[in-house]
Amino acid sequence: MASTIKATNISTPDGTGNITVDRPLSGSGASLTNLPAANLTGAMASGVTGGPFVRAYVNSTQSNITNNTFTKVILNAETYDTASEFDPTTNYRWTCGTAGKYLATANLTWDSGGIVQDKRHKVMIYKNGSQTSHNEIFTAQGSEFSMSVTDVYDMSATDYLEMYCWHLAGVDTPDIQAGAQTTWFAIARII
Repeated sequence: MASTIKATNISTPDGTGNITVDRPLSGSGASLTNLPAANLTGAMASGVTGGPFVRAYVNSTQSNITNNTFTKVILNAETYDTASEFDPTTNYRWTCGTAGKYLATANLTWDSGGIVQDKRHKVMIYKNGSQTSHNEIFTAQGSEFSMSVTDVYDMSATDYLEMYCWHLAGVDTPDIQAGAQTTWFAIARII
């Protein structure tokens, strides 16, 4: 038998806000708001799924990106990598360990030093060595700008994702800006 509780606020006797549920949560849980997973215990907490979660970034400027060349972004540092599936030292890519659907976002910031006005720039996500998603921008001015691309991927174990860039500036001077907030790649299992 299903029960429904409707309340604006629930106060716990100990004042912590922690709630214990002795049965698994059914349904999507979409109506739960402002309830951090850290406050869940018991069967409900064990039903909370997700991950792995990965976020890697460029730790030092990647300089002089060659004109009209697909260039791998050197993601050589990690913000987090919950399953140790990202390689920040050799291939600079994420390799799937658990099959499922994954949300991936690549954000790239072109440094202002080598940007040429009115030229094409791309950020791309590659799956297993082939381009699958991209965002293309024509620069309106010769200054720093960011661009991103997001997609959902059906991944099998051992599939991999990489971040690439490309430009048609006519020169080999554009640089990729370094920093955890500027050029990064984030991946999360959603199903």
